Amino acid sequence: MSGSWKDITKETLRHYYCDKHMSDQQIGALFNVTRNQVSYKRRYYHITRKDALPVYNEKIIAYIRILGFNRMMQDATKHRRINQLLHVPFHLLRHDHDYKDIHVSFFGSVIVLSTDHTSIESFDRIYRYVSLLTQSYLAYYGVLLRGAICIGHLYHDDQFVFGPAFAKAQSMEKNVARFPRIIIDASDLHIGLRSHHAKNKNQIKDRFIFSDDGYYYLDCFYNNKKQHNNLILQRAKGHLSSISVENQHDYEKIVWMKKELERPNPPKTRESY
Repeated sequence: MSGSWKDITKETLRHYYCDKHMSDQQIGALFNVTRNQVSYKRRYYHITRKDALPVYNEKIIAYIRILGFNRMMQDATKHRRINQLLHVPFHLLRHDHDYKDIHVSFFGSVIVLSTDHTSIESFDRIYRYVSLLTQSYLAYYGVLLRGAICIGHLYHDDQFVFGPAFAKAQSMEKNVARFPRIIIDASDLHIGLRSHHAKNKNQIKDRFIFSDDGYYYLDCFYNNKKQHNNLILQRAKGHLSSISVENQHDYEKIVWMKKELERPNPPKTRESY
């Protein structure tokens, strides 16, 4: 990066937005300004995507559904709660610099997160953020999440998100995940782990539990279970009892999550993955 945000030229901003296909959020993180500041200056300079062709990049995507969100939207008394739920992902990004490279979009009840798969930290960043997101929604709002993490070709900016990785993650969430869990297939987990040293690789892999359906899922409360009477874990367990159950499917999700929160961490992995 050269120069300051105050002195940024139209050509420089266009280069980041159109040529490098960076989002307003990513440009803001680069120059330490807000996404709204970037958007305002971009409109001032009349910079749009219309002349830039979408380019796929290798990214890590998390496609996450807020369970029960559509039901809430049908209740006129829930507008304040809906507003709170919509702000959770962005609140976490603002308060932790480690996640500044994660791009977040909302589509109804779905949160889409992505980051470039360019370094060892990329996979760490996504699984830690997804864990924190899951903890926050359940422990503070009594809301469950379900989704999938994939690695592959993706285009994701402030207006659009599409690509093979998006289609795969969307299909996995809809057809495979079933319970309030975040799943990943073995091949993508291997890709996410392959750049790590053996010790770090095993520490990360311990957070992913192999399921009978052949997929792994992320234990979002792994670190919380290490601590006796962990506050987040206790709050999460308490909120499970207050979630309304309207059918057998809802009941199965609650039962699964209760078992998951009570399940102890598995023995540490000794062999490299």
